[in-house]
Amino acid sequence: ELIHRTMVAMIGATMTLYFLALQDRAPSLTTVVGWMDHGTLGLLWGMMVIVGITMRTGVFEWMGVLACKLSGGSKYRLCLLMCLVTGVLSAFLDNVTTILLITPVTCKLCKLVEVDPRPFLICEAIFSNVFGTATMIGDPPNIIVGNMLSDYLTFTDFLLNLGPGVLLTAPPLFAYLSWYFGDGLRGQINADVEGLQKSYPITNKPLLVKCSMVLFCVVVSFFLHAATHLDPAWIAIMGAVWLLIAFDKHRCHEALRDVEWDTLLF
Repeated sequence: ELIHRTMVAMIGATMTLYFLALQDRAPSLTTVVGWMDHGTLGLLWGMMVIVGITMRTGVFEWMGVLACKLSGGSKYRLCLLMCLVTGVLSAFLDNVTTILLITPVTCKLCKLVEVDPRPFLICEAIFSNVFGTATMIGDPPNIIVGNMLSDYLTFTDFLLNLGPGVLLTAPPLFAYLSWYFGDGLRGQINADVEGLQKSYPITNKPLLVKCSMVLFCVVVSFFLHAATHLDPAWIAIMGAVWLLIAFDKHRCHEALRDVEWDTLLF
């Protein structure tokens, strides 16, 4: 990648408009803005805000330490648990944001227990893509399809039709990955779990409660789409605004810094 992908996309879009202008066929700004999929952008923005604020509670680091504890010192079980956490989060948040959050947690955890993070990261990325396919909000292509066919497909339709396939795919997929990486996922890890739990606790429990309530309401609203007919983008945006107010209505700019603006522009 010689140039950032967002810059490449912006240069390509600018050049396209430039050549159209040379032919006296330049579209109006209103037309260009109309080409954007506002539903997809709104849904991604809303979920990014919710996840970004939730990240400030320390819950993702805490979940990583909990997975380390439940693994009993086994690399295989630790990788399996991290993949499951990544997969579930990818399905109900979105896989782009999830992997951006889980990656630093995994790298930090692997450094502390002195294991190679590469097998863990690759497995998590693959599980993020697979599990993100299960829901309408888990993967950008699903979001686009869901918005384009919102009159015919609901959140529940995606989950009922794609979820079983994802669940059937996961066991053989992890079996293959564990065989492929071999020694990278075999053996024991030496981890001071008690020390890790003291170092990475939940840092803001009141905020975590607020985030959990908002996220629960958002996911339930997605399931009720067939009855309410609310656009998923509006649900995510309303959840994000409620959480911004609950976070700190005077310092919302701090939460907005966590939005992956380059991904939205891309």
